[in-house]
This record gives sequence, C-alpha cells and structure tokens, in this order.
Amino acid sequence: MRPPDLMHGESRCVRCGPVAPLHVPEHIDAGIVASVVDRVAAEGGPERPALPL
Repeated sequence: MRPPDLMHGESRCVRCGPVAPLHVPEHIDAGIVASVVDRVAAEGGPERPALPL
C-alpha cells in the first residue's frame, strides 16, 4: 500500500492500482459482511484475482 502523494490523490496498491478509502459502518451485521463478500467476489476476474478478506 502506498499513501496518497503529490502525483496520486488516492492510496494505491503496487499490484492492483487505486484502492478505495476504508469505510467503517457504525454497526456491522451479517448483511453487511455478506454484501462485502459478494462485492469482492464480483470484482475478481481472470486478469485480476479477488481480494482476500
């Protein structure tokens, strides 16, 4: 992970590119965890493997 700097306004992973900011909900329940798992699984692909949770 590299933090934002003068050349890039977002945090970024050397391997994956830009990384969205961390959002921490006030309350975490099973529905939120399930939606995160579905979202991470959907973003994977043959050229870009899914992120580990």
